[in-house]
Amino acid sequence: MSMSLPSSMISQHGKELKIIDGYKMRLHKMLNGDVKRWCCVNKTCTAYMKTDKSEKTIIDSNLNHKHNLESEGKTMRQVIRNSVKRKAQVELCERPLKLIHLELKNKNTDF
Repeated sequence: MSMSLPSSMISQHGKELKIIDGYKMRLHKMLNGDVKRWCCVNKTCTAYMKTDKSEKTIIDSNLNHKHNLESEGKTMRQVIRNSVKRKAQVELCERPLKLIHLELKNKNTDF
């Protein structure tokens, strides 16, 4: 079962997350044959997916989540917040509000 890969984001702890159908998945472990196993960020959920090493295709998946989907606005807010945090660590002299405005402009959001 090979399909296209979902979008990516960085967590507040600097780890890569994948977003598929609005649900966030974290890297769980590397399997034999350079296969990556991703599981849902909700620890009680059993949903998972397996990708190849290049993360270009999904090899296997069980995307039956045991919880409700977070709102799209909340997910977008987390993406922007984490992006601004990373930029603030690099650009120490920039005002925080300026970084926030630039990121909102780049993401083309209507907040």
